[in-house]
Amino acid sequence: MKKLYLLTIILILLASLLGCTTRTPIETIDAEKTSSLELQIEEQKQEIKVLTVTNEFLVEENAQLNEEIEFIFDDLMKLKGKYQYEYELRNVLDIKVHNILKAMAEADLAFLESIVAQKVTVYENYLLSDFERWQETFDFPTEILNVRQRWFYLGEDKDVFTSGYEILAHDTERINLLNFEFIFEESEWRLNSIRTE
Repeated sequence: MKKLYLLTIILILLASLLGCTTRTPIETIDAEKTSSLELQIEEQKQEIKVLTVTNEFLVEENAQLNEEIEFIFDDLMKLKGKYQYEYELRNVLDIKVHNILKAMAEADLAFLESIVAQKVTVYENYLLSDFERWQETFDFPTEILNVRQRWFYLGEDKDVFTSGYEILAHDTERINLLNFEFIFEESEWRLNSIRTE
């Protein structure tokens, strides 16, 4: 009887132990997995939204950068065209400067009158440039000057061209400069003034 009693107690203990297991029912496991997956899906959706907004921003920024590049390229081409034109004009007007100085030394007034601007008057031995508020005169040299161009500049509006010439003289230590100003008038470049420095 003791054995039976002992056996009954063991069976009861075993039954209670088996009934009190910590196993989770399948429904609980599925609910946790579903909740976790739904949370992951929401996180992925938020990340997709952020990436979409970022992508749209980058696409817009890329378009703006492309526009800026086009503007810069256009400016570069205009600048390149200006420099090319300026350099070609420099060559043409350099020849004209030498012809002007020769005409002055030879007193070729007809030639000088044909190449000066409207505000410039040619006199027997000098030029007078009238700028309304002031006047500038330049006396003709008595012999042909030996000059070398030192600089040149075409104005932004491309209607004024200035160039500086060094007078090459062996008998002086001082370097004398002549600044020529040409303006585009009546469809050609005309002498507007000569200044001495």
